[in-house]
Amino acid sequence: SRSMGGALLGKVVLVGGGMATFALLARYLGAEGLGHYRTVLSILGLSAAVFDFGLYQVTLAEMSRDGVDERRIVGNAFTLRILATATAVILATLGALVARLDHVVVLGLLVGGAGWTAYRVSEWSVAIFQHRLDQQKAAAGEITGVLVTLLAVALLTRTDGGFLAMLAATTFGWLSGMCVALMLARRVVPFTAGLDLPTARGLIRKGLP
Repeated sequence: SRSMGGALLGKVVLVGGGMATFALLARYLGAEGLGHYRTVLSILGLSAAVFDFGLYQVTLAEMSRDGVDERRIVGNAFTLRILATATAVILATLGALVARLDHVVVLGLLVGGAGWTAYRVSEWSVAIFQHRLDQQKAAAGEITGVLVTLLAVALLTRTDGGFLAMLAATTFGWLSGMCVALMLARRVVPFTAGLDLPTARGLIRKGLP
């Protein structure tokens, strides 16, 4: 079917774009630079997982309840995702300073932190599309992020920016992907950022193990 063909094409773009980006990074950064790049992403990923609160699953479950105010639920979950990930990035950076990691890694956490927050928001937004069974929109933000990252990395390989420039390119790609994901998500549920404390506490409580 047409939707299955679109989904398959999206997967091909994601895999191909990701492989091409990694090849460019490996050739440009070398073993040491690539090691720093992967260390930063690993630290960000681990720290964000601790502050996940199961918001993807909770958002999807709450939207499926009868009579729920979707705008309120999604707006609170969106705000919590940003605050939780930003907190994780700050704590990870402070932890890297305390552990006296290489200063390049610490700077990398600062540069990549904004992009990682955007990436986590894009991941969370898929719950909105999954609730509406709209997989094409769900993939649009991710595809945008991958392609923009590939283009930015390809352009910056002509400079002497090094490891931090590649992280900045990745951050730019993730931010671009988030913008597309949120634009499409707000067409499904026209939410705004906000934090209603009873609702926010309820979402966190339901997401805890």
